[in-house]
Amino acid sequence: MVRFNPDNIEVEINPTPFYITDIRVLNTSFYNLDKEITGKISEKVPSFSDRITIPHKYNNFSIHFATLNYKNPELNRYAYKLAGFDPDWTYADSKQNVAYYNNLSSGQYVFQLRATTQNGVWNDEIKEIRINVLPPFWLSWWAFVIYFCTFVLIGYAIYRNILNRIHLRNQLRYKEIEQEKAEELNHAKLQFFTNITHEFLTPLTIISATVDELQQISPRNDDLYATMGQNINRLSRLLQQILEFRKAESGNLRLRVAYGNISEFIRNAIESFYPLIRKKKLHFSYVSDPENIQGLFDIDKLDKILYNLVSNAAKYVSEGGSIQVTLSYRDEEKDHILVSVKDDGAGISKEDQQTLFKRFYEGNYRRHKTTGTGIGLSLVKDLVHLYHGTIQVESEIGKGTEFTVILPIDVSCFEDSEIDTNKFETVREPAIVEAPAITEENVPTTKKQKTSSVLVVEDNAEILQLIHRLLNRDYHVLTATNGKEAMLILEHEKIDIIVSDIMMPEMDGVELCRSLKNNIEYSHIPIILLTAKTDEKDRADAYESGADAFISKPFNLNVLHARIKNLLKSRERIARDFKNQLVFELKDLEFTNLDEEFIRKAIDCVNRHLDNTEFDQQQFSEEMNVSKSTLYNKLKTLTGLNTSAFITNIRLKAACRIMDQNRNIRISDLAYAVGFNDPKYFSSCFKKEFNMRPSEYIERFSGTLGE
Repeated sequence: MVRFNPDNIEVEINPTPFYITDIRVLNTSFYNLDKEITGKISEKVPSFSDRITIPHKYNNFSIHFATLNYKNPELNRYAYKLAGFDPDWTYADSKQNVAYYNNLSSGQYVFQLRATTQNGVWNDEIKEIRINVLPPFWLSWWAFVIYFCTFVLIGYAIYRNILNRIHLRNQLRYKEIEQEKAEELNHAKLQFFTNITHEFLTPLTIISATVDELQQISPRNDDLYATMGQNINRLSRLLQQILEFRKAESGNLRLRVAYGNISEFIRNAIESFYPLIRKKKLHFSYVSDPENIQGLFDIDKLDKILYNLVSNAAKYVSEGGSIQVTLSYRDEEKDHILVSVKDDGAGISKEDQQTLFKRFYEGNYRRHKTTGTGIGLSLVKDLVHLYHGTIQVESEIGKGTEFTVILPIDVSCFEDSEIDTNKFETVREPAIVEAPAITEENVPTTKKQKTSSVLVVEDNAEILQLIHRLLNRDYHVLTATNGKEAMLILEHEKIDIIVSDIMMPEMDGVELCRSLKNNIEYSHIPIILLTAKTDEKDRADAYESGADAFISKPFNLNVLHARIKNLLKSRERIARDFKNQLVFELKDLEFTNLDEEFIRKAIDCVNRHLDNTEFDQQQFSEEMNVSKSTLYNKLKTLTGLNTSAFITNIRLKAACRIMDQNRNIRISDLAYAVGFNDPKYFSSCFKKEFNMRPSEYIERFSGTLGE
């Protein structure tokens, strides 16, 4: 007698090849067109072409495709989309293997095609063919040349007429304008030399601090000598600017931007201040969010802006104070950066802020306690204005000052003359490399795949490093030193579980936990709180904030590791139980109140549109008042199903309820009632979900669902 478990049978799914077989232009096959026309469209036949060109008069065309599957041809399904025209994928069965496009506007499009295997499973491969629809002759480039030439001729005629009228008046004003320009040039020269003279003060101050530290620590410290070298080079660059200015006829500063890593540049630029910061025992921090920001920037101008703002902060901060430099994008468009220099110094009064950027300004505090010429912030404002940016100051007496500079970094924000083409490099999208097929021979057996992400929030560096080293073997680990940093990481990274200390600066663990559990985007993330406190009240506060686990210090790292494992497995079990439930009992699944409300709302939303075959992910996310990515992440974490699978799951369970109430219902009517427009596809999905056809379910289980 042979015994086996059907659940252990593994079905090997092999990809099924599929091709674009024909392109019909004006209802004529590509293979039947004249050679002259096919030569314009493509040099290759459609099956082997990756780019076609459609003349404007042939912009009514269709694309035919087929799958080389003769075993189960009725299971063939296709999904296609014309990027640049179709907002979403269009799905078709084996009988609808053609895509029609009429009266396309001129432009670049990409036709994307997917197909299922012989088992009805979607292939990973996406075939693409680039389509260039040419414009009509009246919108072609040579037509615009004619338009332009005509416009220029008309404009030139008007110009000559006006020029003759104002020629005499211009001659009278020529001498006056020449005199004004000479005065402006002299003023610009004076301002330039004044700014350069002030620029000498910052590197010289840093060099002086470096020399003092060398004398106190070690005269042979290579790091300090490197710092001196950086500032000597900077001073040399400033002198070179003076020499170049003396040779120039115009004293106007010019902006020259080039592409580069702004985050790395600022990090290197502020390193020259570390000796001065250590000398005054200041707490200094630099944060770039995200870690790498790249774009167009003027190295010289940005260097001057940073040095003046940081040196200005260092002057007015008392010993033991703090300075924080922050770099981030201004908004989601990512065409401007925001540079913030914040200190906890003496602060500036509202009255003094009105004259803060005037040349030779001296406040009451700096007049008696610091040295300088009073032109640094005036120089910064001039440079920011030249940069097409803005600068703002927020300050309060006794609480410190924050300067915020917004600068453009996108090519559209600059004139062509301001872009250094010799250094400019176009950012290219990384090439998509097809991964090799995974087989038993090339699967590594010694290294586990890290499928879950853990965020560790701890202000003690040694504990943070220890936990990171422990968890990094099995998980992708990210770290933060307080709650605010953790919130920033959560905005950019997908996190599966959080391990956080309670006592932290800026935002403690309880506040972080409460904030996340009250936020619909993050409420599903399990949180483990660590603390040295053992009072029952502290434990109660931790659990009231929504924490999933509480571990007291000192703790065993193996216990922490096991707790993380259990929480992740618990989430997987909850998702599995949800999928297997025929009658929804959300209270049995141990969801948080916010997550339970979210799932219940999602189920009700799908049930409201049960018979609507057009109900899709976009409409689902809109009615849930969340983004598509948030909806996907929430459903995937809580139920183990993506958005489409969740909708299908709810509809199939609704079908079970309907069959339980009406045993005589026809399968086609049942399919339409639960939102399927193809009864065969409904039966296929039902069998895939419950391992039986709807008719078998009616015979075996109908009438028992509610018992």
